[in-house]
Amino acid sequence: MALKSALKVLVVDDQRTSRMLIRDALDQIGITQVSFAVDGEEALKMMMASPANFIISDFNMPKLDGLQLLKAIRSYAPTKKTPFVILTGRGDKELVQK
Repeated sequence: MALKSALKVLVVDDQRTSRMLIRDALDQIGITQVSFAVDGEEALKMMMASPANFIISDFNMPKLDGLQLLKAIRSYAPTKKTPFVILTGRGDKELVQK
């Protein structure tokens, strides 16, 4: 089985359009096992129940933002090494330094 077809990706974004754009991009490169969460709280529950291999998360979300989600993922031993990408439309230096 090719790595791409075995890779489980979790996409976390409160905007449906963003989730679908990311899903389409992943599908174009052959990654088809994609799960979705609408906020960091839901994503954390999903990761505790059935961890993904890779997380793509928006920064600005209700309940638990992307940075808070990353910190929670890093503090849980089974998921602490999960690759994690945070996306944001904000470009301020302070946010990037966090």
